[in-house]
Amino acid sequence: MMKSATESLPDAALSPGRAPTRRSRFLLEAGDQSFAFASQIVLNGSFFLIMLTASMRFEPSEFLKLTFANSLIPLIAAALDFGLSQSCLALSFEHKKQDYVTLNLVIKGAIVTVAISCFAASLLVFGLVPELVLVLAAASLSFWTATRVVEQYAKRFRQYAKLNVALAVSRIVLGFIAITYDSSVTLIIAVYILAQVPIQIATLRKNADLRLKSVDLHALRAMVRMAPMTFLSLNLYSSLPLMTLWILKIKDDTVSAAAFGVVLIFLAPVDLLYGTLKVYIFPKMIEANFSSIDLFGMGNRSMYLLMGGVCALLALSIVPGSILIDFMYNTRFPEADVFFMTYFSCHASASVIGLYTLHSQRPGLIHLSLVTNALRAGGTALFFLVPGMSSYSIVLGSGIIIVLGEFLLAMMLRRAARHMHL
Repeated sequence: MMKSATESLPDAALSPGRAPTRRSRFLLEAGDQSFAFASQIVLNGSFFLIMLTASMRFEPSEFLKLTFANSLIPLIAAALDFGLSQSCLALSFEHKKQDYVTLNLVIKGAIVTVAISCFAASLLVFGLVPELVLVLAAASLSFWTATRVVEQYAKRFRQYAKLNVALAVSRIVLGFIAITYDSSVTLIIAVYILAQVPIQIATLRKNADLRLKSVDLHALRAMVRMAPMTFLSLNLYSSLPLMTLWILKIKDDTVSAAAFGVVLIFLAPVDLLYGTLKVYIFPKMIEANFSSIDLFGMGNRSMYLLMGGVCALLALSIVPGSILIDFMYNTRFPEADVFFMTYFSCHASASVIGLYTLHSQRPGLIHLSLVTNALRAGGTALFFLVPGMSSYSIVLGSGIIIVLGEFLLAMMLRRAARHMHL
């Protein structure tokens, strides 16, 4: 049986039979999220440090391969996931049943097993095939996501944090060893595959008694309806930076493409912040409409306060980040700082609006997210057809499309809210 957040994180201020005070609730929830956020910083920081070191050591062509791999692996993982993790989490919160996240973990375990078997067989017959390395890395990433979804549903945020720290330590040790080989394939194997093996073993041992007997046909039908739309929506959104990178590469501008790859590395803090907040906010969006969500006991307007705070934090990060990139990469990738200021500004703006549009991931609203992301992907792809576009124009246009998409999605959600009382 999974413990509730209160059971797993006892607080002296929460005595039996007494409702938590605003102060005790703030301390409890802030403590939960501090652990989760700190662990995300450690995890993303470990990945950032490894990729930063690789960017300064690898040859531009080898680093570009690594950048493409880092963009492709999440897309392949999303394909293997097929929207199950987000759909199962949303359905479990919506129906208050663990069946969905349990089923998701079992499916991901089976996918990893098949991927390992195929990789081992091909290794014996054909030798090391880089494409299969990417597939196995994606399968491991997909299983990792399913593991964290279980902890997120149970609101075991400190266990969630422990998993993050464990993976970060494993990545640091193996990643820096792999960097000495100056090979993108070796680094991918170390960071995405070998580093996750201890966590996968521990997770399988912990959940060895999982059974599917509690999963009914209703759960399966609901999952089958929602998962494809979630998959397409998330996959289209995740592909946007990769499409920009690919367009730059196709225009035979390897240095500009590599410079944009540097920008993608420095976007990690935004993804870190948004991902951590999503873990905490999404369950509350299932339980209440946007204007009445109470975060940390701060009242019904706390979402607006949070959005304002995040906006200020990201705005203050633009200039220091640009100066740092110019200092580090001015010689190798002279466009990197300008690309960063432009794309980071757009990406950060979209992330702030995304705190509102997050409830598009709910059952019944996911189709709005799908339509928006399809339009964004189509708009970005058009840059491939425009002759004579400069590299900066491509980066700027791609960023603007991301922001406009969030505004469009927000407008559609507000219209839907009038009918669904969200």
